[in-house]
Amino acid sequence: MTKDEIVGEKARTVIKGNYISVPYYHHITPLAGTGADILDCSPDGTYYLPPTMFKLKTADDIAILFAKGDSMYLYIKGGDGILVNFNETMLSVEATYLIRWRNTLLIKDIQKIPNGMRLISRNPAYESIILTGETVNEVRIVGRILGSFCTY
Repeated sequence: MTKDEIVGEKARTVIKGNYISVPYYHHITPLAGTGADILDCSPDGTYYLPPTMFKLKTADDIAILFAKGDSMYLYIKGGDGILVNFNETMLSVEATYLIRWRNTLLIKDIQKIPNGMRLISRNPAYESIILTGETVNEVRIVGRILGSFCTY
């Protein structure tokens, strides 16, 4: 799954001078909880961020989405902006990822385990989801979460 399949191909990030223009989408709300529907929409606007915040080869593969839910609390809270690198779609390191599972977008830490993976919520009120066998193939990594920021 690519950035174009999630947010459409209308917006591209651009590096200009001391800033990267990063499109944001309020209508795409992955859940740090139980999941959100995937929508294709135009960007709602642009944030301008210093490129030193990221170690990216291209800025075309990043966008800002806004989280819902509390399963990743304290790291990501409902309403926080999340910066997603849509170029990182393989589980190369244990990190926080935007995933598509059962046609919903989720924000989860992913840990490799023997014969599968563990989807981890940072909020201890939520149990981890352990996937093994064929159920592992149901998960698509959409991108790696580079960071989050409070919007209120």
